Amino acid sequence: GYGFAKAPLEVRKAWKPMVESYLQTRRAIRLVILILDARRGLSPEDSTLLDWLDYHGIASLSVLTKADKLSQFERARQKKTLSAEPLLADRALLFFSALTGEGKNELWGEIARALT
Repeated sequence: GYGFAKAPLEVRKAWKPMVESYLQTRRAIRLVILILDARRGLSPEDSTLLDWLDYHGIASLSVLTKADKLSQFERARQKKTLSAEPLLADRALLFFSALTGEGKNELWGEIARALT
């Protein structure tokens, strides 16, 4: 996702056609990993990208980063909230922390499954 990138809005808007073109022309892509901050909901850009991926039949995995910044209660609440989003309702949500390594093995497992 590029919704929270530290770039001017016009620059971020210009990325959309570039990302779409890249994804459409790369037939070898097996999985797109959408990186989401676990503390936030879906941005409009994230929703648009997920919708676009679904339309084009491209598999995706939503990875919720910064999991170490949430308590177990907050994680459960956020997972419930995100799972209620129509675009995420039938998708696995993987909590991940670069700090603690949580979710690393699961992420590698999902990547390996997508490549086989």
